[in-house]
Amino acid sequence: MIPALRGDPVAAARALLGRLLVSTRGGVRVAVRLTEVEAYGGADDPASHAVSGETPRNRTMFGPPGRLYVYRSYGIHWCANVVCGPVGSPAAVLLRGGGPVVGMAAMVKRRGRADHIADGPGRLCEALGITALDDGVDLSSGRVRLVGRALPGTPRAVRIWSAGCSTGEEPYTIAMTALEAMHKPLRLEIVASDISTRVLQIGKFGVYRDQDVRTVPVPLLKKYFQKGVGRAQQLFRIKQELRELVSFRQINLSTPPYPINGNQDAIFCRNVMIYFHHDLRRKLVQNFEQLLRPGGYLFVGLAESLTGIHPNLKSVEPSVYCKG
Repeated sequence: MIPALRGDPVAAARALLGRLLVSTRGGVRVAVRLTEVEAYGGADDPASHAVSGETPRNRTMFGPPGRLYVYRSYGIHWCANVVCGPVGSPAAVLLRGGGPVVGMAAMVKRRGRADHIADGPGRLCEALGITALDDGVDLSSGRVRLVGRALPGTPRAVRIWSAGCSTGEEPYTIAMTALEAMHKPLRLEIVASDISTRVLQIGKFGVYRDQDVRTVPVPLLKKYFQKGVGRAQQLFRIKQELRELVSFRQINLSTPPYPINGNQDAIFCRNVMIYFHHDLRRKLVQNFEQLLRPGGYLFVGLAESLTGIHPNLKSVEPSVYCKG
């Protein structure tokens, strides 16, 4: 079991982000990478199912940690949670969404559509085939399992964080550039964050005007974008296979620590720190340094210097720093 699943639901939620949830039915295996979760406390949390005490519906929450707690929401769709409190002290983390990793065809067959395949608690359960029959399943050995961040035989993930991503142009550009530059199978995990939910929704939808994509080379425009037709002919949408590589999250950079997995290969925080005072910039860079793997890179704006802020990051090019 993941050690962090024993106790604090907030710590458990952070530990779950980026992990794979694998479901096997009739010999067919599907897996999603968890990109959105929500922590619920015990009986003192008014949003928790345990606020009114133990019932037949929520009994699994009061059991051992590392189990799957499944319930039907408003009689419409199933929701899956990971129990993390000790026995008798209910706490759980709701699994709100994930990106497909294995078994896309099976997930499409179950859902009847390919867009937003596991985006939302109900869609995630439907894509993985999770129902009430999975309530109480041991996530370390059951037909629904939590594993690490890679399945056996898959290449190491390249992790990139676009901090202050605005409407998504930067993370999608990073994804296209990485895919075009690599000459071997590449598993990308790109997190795009901003404080504004409005711009995050625009980025997640991935639709841009023709003037927004004029600098995109024509071969890449044809490869990674869908051109609108009719009244939408001036619009271009990022293709689904590229959208699935980017996970959009609301993160306030002024309040570290951040819910981001460590060992990042690169962090982009361009033209953001100029709005912060010196002490906050220093704290921001310290957190970035902790999240980077050795040899990882931090990209900042051309007008942003780290001189005197953090000695452990070495300048390798203008606005580019490397963790030693």
